[in-house]
Amino acid sequence: MTYALIDNATLTAVQRVTGAVAVKTSDTINGDLCALENFLQENLFYDDLLCIPTVGYLSASLAQQEIGRFLMQRYSWQRSHQFNSGLPPAVAEEKLNVVSGIS
Repeated sequence: MTYALIDNATLTAVQRVTGAVAVKTSDTINGDLCALENFLQENLFYDDLLCIPTVGYLSASLAQQEIGRFLMQRYSWQRSHQFNSGLPPAVAEEKLNVVSGIS
């Protein structure tokens, strides 16, 4: 399963391009079009979309904790790795520990 992380800047750029948000100048249109293209690709080619909360985080340390927790869970336990024959690193390590007798 693949995930795409969509931040508020991307969503705002998409709103500007689609006319949902008023724009005073058209100077940012190139960046907004790139953001729109990325947003469309994320919707088409990723299994799930993750968004940063609209109200943000209460503190920087809380944001670091939550993002770190997500990354450790996702990359260590769910995402397959080619080097490990398609197994997530934590699962591959558990298999090695069973074989070697390390607990």
